[in-house]
This record gives sequence, structure tokens and C-alpha cells, in this order.
Amino acid sequence: GKPSSSQRPFPETHARTHAPTPTPPASSLARALQVAGDGDCGVTFKRGAKAVLGLVAAKTLESCGAALGYGALADAVSASMGGTSGALLEIFFRAAKLHLMQAGGGQASQDHAGAFVAGAEKVRDIGGADRGYRTMLDALLPAADVLKSLPPGASQAETLKAWREAVVAAEAGADATKRMDALAGRSNYINKELLATVPDPGAKA
Repeated sequence: GKPSSSQRPFPETHARTHAPTPTPPASSLARALQVAGDGDCGVTFKRGAKAVLGLVAAKTLESCGAALGYGALADAVSASMGGTSGALLEIFFRAAKLHLMQAGGGQASQDHAGAFVAGAEKVRDIGGADRGYRTMLDALLPAADVLKSLPPGASQAETLKAWREAVVAAEAGADATKRMDALAGRSNYINKELLATVPDPGAKA
């Protein structure tokens, strides 16, 4: 029979998609970090990205099932990142793992979409923020909305299209944070007019 969700190989492309590039922040992100007084955010995400891409380089994710792959990602960000962002991303990946463990069989592409949705919703539920709070959820939740529309048994073309659209939705959501008041996180203490000049660093990263 078909392997269960916990037995299927973890696709390397998913790890690369979920890992921010381990290079110095682009000028727009650097500016956002400076305005928000959150310079350590960039360093934190860089450490996490290096840890995740280290798993890819070592082919660690290829040797375990999909669910265990998300568990490995959770362990990597937990050990490398620290801070609120690290804790929230660990929650994201552990929720994704749990989703696949509970889902059993089914199409791998649909399982990964569902895992992303489960992770984003768990970050919202445990973190206490929501859409419109000017946080990473303003990027995660719009992407999750797109992936929810992916039908069971979707073709490879439909799946790739949905993931591309999810990336676009996440980027648009991050950029939209420039027009939001900060209701959570460190930005809550920054001048409103100054914040309106940059997106939220967590959402952008």
C-alpha cells in the first residue's frame, strides 16, 4: 500500500521554501529591523535558516518520513533560534508534524498544504496574536488561506500553482503590515508614524 504521511520522504523543496535565505538581510528588511528596534530578529532568522539548510545538506530530511521531517525542523529552529520567533516557528513545525501523524494516508501534496495550515493556525492560537496585529501571522495566514483551497487529489500542476500563489499571498500580507497598527510584539512600543514606513520584520522575514 501507499506509505503513510509519517513514512513518506520529506521533500527537500519544502525545507528550502520554509527556510529564509542565510545571507545578510536585504535592504528593505534591514530597514524594517532598524525602525522596529529589532536587530536581533535578522540574526535569529539567519541562524534558523542555516540550521534548516544544514539538515538539507546532510540529507537528514531525505532519510526520514514527512512527519518526522517537520519534527526535525522543529528541533533545528528550537536549538538555533531562540527568542519569540524561534518559539513560534517551533510551534509551527510541531503542529505540522502532528497534522501529518494524525492524517494517515492521502496525497503527500495535500498533506503538506494541510500541515502548513495547521502550523499557521497553531501559532495564532498559542501566540495570542491574529491577522491584522502586525506580526508574522499577517504573512502566514494569507498563505494558509490559499493552501486551504487546494482540493484533495490535486494534480502536480495545481499543487505547484497553489504553493506559488501562497508565496505571493504571504509577501502581500507582509507588505500590508506597513498600514497596520502594532498590536503585539516589540513594534507595539514604536512610534506609529515611523512604523508606517516599513513592514513588520517578522512577517517580512
